[in-house]
Amino acid sequence: MVIFHLMVKKKITIFYCIHHNNELIGFVDFYLEYQRKDIAYLCSIYIKEEYRKYNFGKEVINELIGIFVSMKFKKIHLHCSIRNTMALKFWVKLGFNNIVNIESKGNLLDGNFGGIEFVPPTLNLHI
Repeated sequence: MVIFHLMVKKKITIFYCIHHNNELIGFVDFYLEYQRKDIAYLCSIYIKEEYRKYNFGKEVINELIGIFVSMKFKKIHLHCSIRNTMALKFWVKLGFNNIVNIESKGNLLDGNFGGIEFVPPTLNLHI
């Protein structure tokens, strides 16, 4: 079981530290009311490499989805780098497989950014 500790809450931006057995193992941050009042936006999640095999990321995201549903958010958006294949697999495995936007500054050579914006098909994703 992981524990969230609220670290920063500024208007619509919220940052949580993630602990397991009293050890800081990661963080997650998100916006509420992103672009519209009914959209939450997952900015980032990080879990220390040695803890990734224990599904803590999945546990954290499912907990957040439950919170967003209880707060009456209708959509969750997130953005992922095209180059971050591990993160892309993570999000698709959790049901974030509807692409709503792809952005790139030209080609995808080193130094150029490319990203995909995802939404899940529904908010009843608890996997």
